[in-house]
Amino acid sequence: MDKETTRKAIDAVMESSDFGIKEIVHWDKIKPLNPSEKVANPDWFKAFIESWEDAFSEFGQFVAGSTEVLIWLAMAISLVLVGYQIYKNRQWFQQLSFSKKTEKETTFQAFGLDIQAESLPEDIHSAAVAALAKGNLRAALSLLYRGALSYFVQHHHLKITNSTTEQDCLHLVSHKVPAAEVLFFKKLTQSWLLQAYAHYPIKKDNIAYLCQEWQTLYTSKST
Repeated sequence: MDKETTRKAIDAVMESSDFGIKEIVHWDKIKPLNPSEKVANPDWFKAFIESWEDAFSEFGQFVAGSTEVLIWLAMAISLVLVGYQIYKNRQWFQQLSFSKKTEKETTFQAFGLDIQAESLPEDIHSAAVAALAKGNLRAALSLLYRGALSYFVQHHHLKITNSTTEQDCLHLVSHKVPAAEVLFFKKLTQSWLLQAYAHYPIKKDNIAYLCQEWQTLYTSKST
């Protein structure tokens, strides 16, 4: 193709209606998100959140109700256990509760005999021997018996009440004092019962032997 022909072809293209048209294209600019504006959540998302909130609320109510039941159950079990322990140790509680009452019931009067230390002579052995020398056998036995009971009350905490009998005293003494004193008190009690209630005459030598035993066991001890 020569220059003339080429030029004519170019002019024809330039004069064409499809060439030289300007087209303007517009692009939307993304608007920045304003923090103060709330973004609307989709309905399905709202429903999902609400369902979980309901589930957690119901679970919380269940836990709260279960906790209250467990607390009451624990309190009930505790009360039962405390009651069982009180019943199991009722004797100890009775002794604790009535200790003062028991002390008040402990008397210094036994079977009509005054066993207070103040009512007895300082030297019981000598007083009993003197009574025996005068032939007053009952008085001699009474001094020995009262003195022994007074000594047991003061030194061995023997509990004597208005309902305690001579046999009760003998039983109590057998669990509280040494064997030698138990044996002596047993012979003394038998002699006293025979003399005081059966009015059985006790031999003077037997009473003298009891006086000697008293001197061996208690002369060096305070009554």
